[in-house]
Amino acid sequence: MPKSDDEVTSLENASLLTYLGNHTQITGLQSEINYELISGTDSEGSIVPMVIGRGRFAKVFKAWQRSAGLNVRPVAIKILHENVERNSELLFSQEIHLLKSLTNNSSDRVINILDILRLGPMAMCANCGQTYHPKCPKCGQQLLERFDTPGEAYPALRCPNQRCRYLVTGETILNCAGPLFGHPAKPCCTEERSPRAQRGTLINFVDREAVVMELLGPPLSRFHEHQKNNYHRICREHGLIPPTASGESVDRSSTSDHQASSGLQPIRPEEWTYIQKVMLLEKVLLMVQLAEGVAWLHSEQQIIHKDIAPDNIMLTHLKPVIDQDGVNHRFGQASLSDTITTLATLPTPGCMLIDVGLADKVVLTKAYYEEPVTTLATEKVSFLSLEARTRRQHINQHIEFDLAGRRFVIPDSLRPDKGGEQAIKVGDLLIEESDPNQRYTMRIEAIEQDAQDRRLYRAVFAGEAPPNPQSRQFEVVQLLGEPHDIYALGAVFYFILTGEYTDVRRLQNIADLLSDLQVPLTADALVNGFPNFVLCRDQLPEKFYQDELLVLILRAMVRGRPESFVHSRTDRGAEPSQKLLQETRQIYNRLKAEILSTNSVRVLEEVQSAHRNLSEYHRSLIRQMEQLAIEQDQKTLAHHTELKRVTSRNHILLGTLVATILAGIGTFSALAGSASPGHDLRRISDESIDKHTNASSRPRPLTH
Repeated sequence: MPKSDDEVTSLENASLLTYLGNHTQITGLQSEINYELISGTDSEGSIVPMVIGRGRFAKVFKAWQRSAGLNVRPVAIKILHENVERNSELLFSQEIHLLKSLTNNSSDRVINILDILRLGPMAMCANCGQTYHPKCPKCGQQLLERFDTPGEAYPALRCPNQRCRYLVTGETILNCAGPLFGHPAKPCCTEERSPRAQRGTLINFVDREAVVMELLGPPLSRFHEHQKNNYHRICREHGLIPPTASGESVDRSSTSDHQASSGLQPIRPEEWTYIQKVMLLEKVLLMVQLAEGVAWLHSEQQIIHKDIAPDNIMLTHLKPVIDQDGVNHRFGQASLSDTITTLATLPTPGCMLIDVGLADKVVLTKAYYEEPVTTLATEKVSFLSLEARTRRQHINQHIEFDLAGRRFVIPDSLRPDKGGEQAIKVGDLLIEESDPNQRYTMRIEAIEQDAQDRRLYRAVFAGEAPPNPQSRQFEVVQLLGEPHDIYALGAVFYFILTGEYTDVRRLQNIADLLSDLQVPLTADALVNGFPNFVLCRDQLPEKFYQDELLVLILRAMVRGRPESFVHSRTDRGAEPSQKLLQETRQIYNRLKAEILSTNSVRVLEEVQSAHRNLSEYHRSLIRQMEQLAIEQDQKTLAHHTELKRVTSRNHILLGTLVATILAGIGTFSALAGSASPGHDLRRISDESIDKHTNASSRPRPLTH
């Protein structure tokens, strides 16, 4: 009896597929996953897609990954700019291939991709937000298609109708995109007459690939602000006022009435010292994670990133900071020591390397070297090594070639005995300046010193030399390898510790000076013989392990010293990154052990106990003051009630008196009503007087 579908095991399924062999193929599986761009509005009310990143060659949109009509998770979609050349498309394809390789091997410290898309021309209407494939804005009949003009560097978008002859290239699209956003190019808002109906955003120019990546947190440049806000919130939750930005403690007399009434107290030095150590621990943890990512690239993948900078490092595991009293009290009733110890034991921040567009795998290339360093932002230059900043050196003098021997005489400024790290070395390229396509590229294979004249050096090259090379101008291109990543790691480490790009630039100048000075890269030698070392050290906000951390950073940034991680810019291999990771991790472990030591926790708990007693006494005083205020209010209320009662009684008596007087007047008037007014009144008055007089003048009887 055949088994039902539920009774067939996975092992039997596997056996069945093996038995059937090539006759069974699983094809045509349809996926319900699609993507929807997330949009917003600009200052003019136009609907625009949300851009979360923008580089020289590509932009990154925020989108939803959707399945069965429901949002699954937010993602990032990287799409090339509309005005890039076809050479950049080739480099982007190489980056996608590299990302596929990284995703297959997987690492928690390097970005992974989720999907590869093939996108056609795409625009978004600024009035309704609909995305559409533009039609020809001239004839309005055909959808525009990609066209690669022979001999042209830029791709183009054209109308398939040969009679229409509409064509726009990537070189001019930035100034000619307007017709793609109105009728008849787009199908929506044809009856609208508002200005927004004639606007839009070009999302993808021509048919090419796009990359879907996981959406990470903010860039590394946002870490310091987030950390500061987070720890200040923790302090306030535990009744403490953190120091000011300058590091000074808040004076009790300067606290506001609200803070005083709520029981907030200025934080004690012992408490703030403990918190600063944990803040430093989080920073060093980011350094360890970053070193892990680079060591993994160098050793496991044989990849050189070549573009390590804060904007290419994204944060992970960061939770939003809610800065409102009584909201999101994450730690509840835990003491400050328990809270900070938990953060030290289970640190939350993480980082991940992104953007491998400049990366090389195994073989070094000169990709993207055409961009001058002067066009880069100051923040980016701060993380470039000296050889990266001078990667293209113009040779001012003519070069003597031996074409038969495939050699040339090395100019004096580039001689190994004079140029130092900037001297020409094996692996460098000699390129003819006036050759736009760089057909004549000579790779240095060996350096030879003349046996007769020891000042004379010759370079053996491979590749094609241009005709009449003595009459041409050349430049040397220094390819970037693992040493450049090590230098960038050191610079990023310093940025993690200080949070200021200007501080990194200052340290870069010091590293350049140390390259020419014979100062040992040790703390004692640098403190005593190099005052600028002390200036850079004082920029570190946490005053712990300063010498160890700064020496570690300088050993990564300075070449050719016994203490350096890298001895030459041409060194290859993963050993420097692994050694840097090992020593960074050692500092992290020492700092963590110090934070979690019994003495440190005991001191903090004692301080916290004293603070709790003081806070309880303060709250008791507040309760007594509140009770006195209540009693005073009650007395005042009783006094007002008695006063009101007496006033009411007086009003009643006064009313009774007035009524009695009025009644007496009424009776008197009634008696006087029978006589004429005046005469009878006088008569009655006279009679009364006489009666009274007679009674008073009558002699009294004598008593015995």
